[in-house]
Amino acid sequence: MMQLLMRGTAWLVTGGLVLVSVMMNFRFGQSLGGTAADGLVYGLASVCADGFKVVLPFAIAQAWDGRRYLAVGVGALLWVAFTGYSMTSSLGHSASNRAQVSGERGHAVASYRDVRQALETRQRERSGVGVTRSTASIEAEIGGWQLKPAWRVSQGCQETTTRDVRQYCEQMLRLKGELAAAQQAARLDEEIARLSERSQTLAAGAGGSVDAQVMLIRDLTGLDGDRVRLTLTIMVSLIVELGSGLGVFVLVGHNRREMTAVSPPESAKLELPRLIEAAETTWWRERVTLDPDGIEAEIDVYRDYCIWVVRNDRGPAVSLAELRASLRGEPHLTVSRRRRTTYYSGIKLRAGMIPDARRLSHR
Repeated sequence: MMQLLMRGTAWLVTGGLVLVSVMMNFRFGQSLGGTAADGLVYGLASVCADGFKVVLPFAIAQAWDGRRYLAVGVGALLWVAFTGYSMTSSLGHSASNRAQVSGERGHAVASYRDVRQALETRQRERSGVGVTRSTASIEAEIGGWQLKPAWRVSQGCQETTTRDVRQYCEQMLRLKGELAAAQQAARLDEEIARLSERSQTLAAGAGGSVDAQVMLIRDLTGLDGDRVRLTLTIMVSLIVELGSGLGVFVLVGHNRREMTAVSPPESAKLELPRLIEAAETTWWRERVTLDPDGIEAEIDVYRDYCIWVVRNDRGPAVSLAELRASLRGEPHLTVSRRRRTTYYSGIKLRAGMIPDARRLSHR
């Protein structure tokens, strides 16, 4: 149960990395197009390259088992090319995205600081004005004073001929000054309220630094912030691309056998096929070893047997069909067929005794 859970989790996270890689490559490829149609073309090309990156390891492993080394070399070159393209796309997407986020965060932080600075300035100005009455009450009092005879006598405090008129005008001047202060206080209160609301709105997006991760690593390592940001971008791309490109291959594994052979215990002896006669029995003992991880093509085994018969003058040799029937009775063998070639898994031909066999099989 635990193995099933771990395997399911591994498949889930690997599939997630593949999906993230595909989306990153598509988004970056789409951004290269001048029009929507061109962007779709570039995006689909990036997705196809990313898909090749996932399946090529399986093709390379199968070509290696089939001894098609030219296909192995070509596949390796293609995998490097597709992985490199996916890496550049991932790096481009990560870099542009991080720059955009950092720019937006930096703009929000700068705006928040400007608003806080303006708010503190207005609050200092408001504290200098002092506590005043409302403008309505002061205007009402001024209106009452303007009803007095001294207002008409002085022609609106334009002529102050007597002591009483001067005292009256001084009081009117004090009331007008208080009115101006009240109006300024009202304007500052309104501006302070607006700035406070703006500050609360910006505080949610401006908390902390522009890039907290970069700043933390910079403080711990002493490296330059731009270098840290570049390193983190490369690390993200490596995790996504290598995890998506090789994760599926690592989970599935390259099974070199189409049927799983049961590994015998170490003390098991190589039993001889029952249909092989004395000469074939000697060949079997001299030329074949038990190897749970070994794999040999049927044609290589038969050619090795024929060369051994000729070299040792032990003819006549049995036919391929007779040898096949005998070997398929061996309990430690697993027979598989790939690309019109039959393979025996679980045995291995000894090297060095008959070197011609391998060369003949590949002419």
